Amino acid sequence: MDNLSIALATLAIVGCAVTYGTDTFAAIVWRTSLRHLDEGALTHLVGYVHYYGDRRLPIPGGFGMTTALLSVIAAAIAGRTEATIAGGVAVVALAAWMLIYLTVAKPVNKKFSDAALAGEALPSARDLQARWDSVINLRVGIQMTALLALCAQLFLP
Repeated sequence: MDNLSIALATLAIVGCAVTYGTDTFAAIVWRTSLRHLDEGALTHLVGYVHYYGDRRLPIPGGFGMTTALLSVIAAAIAGRTEATIAGGVAVVALAAWMLIYLTVAKPVNKKFSDAALAGEALPSARDLQARWDSVINLRVGIQMTALLALCAQLFLP
């Protein structure tokens, strides 16, 4: 079980790294770049990015969350107490990230996606984007915490 918990934590790192990288890009580049667009361009660009992102990114994200949880179970069965705790920190962090995504980001994403698909500009595009931006740094920090905890899980007894 010891090798299984390490393998699962490694796979969780790979899955979670996709979300961490995406959120980090959004915090560092995306947010500032979007300020240069008018409401129509902002609506269409953000809407289509979220339309595809919300359909495709749950695959690596869900894989990361599932393998993180399984790695905790495997570490516990293997008697790796400290690794179990580290993995538990990662799972709690990922659950917190999901809560923020579902309550803040996803509703904004849907408004943008619906408007883009309808070919409409959102008059509230800037306010909606500001709402989405308001949690991106927190999401990056939470993902970093999860990844660091999963990395620790690899090395702890």
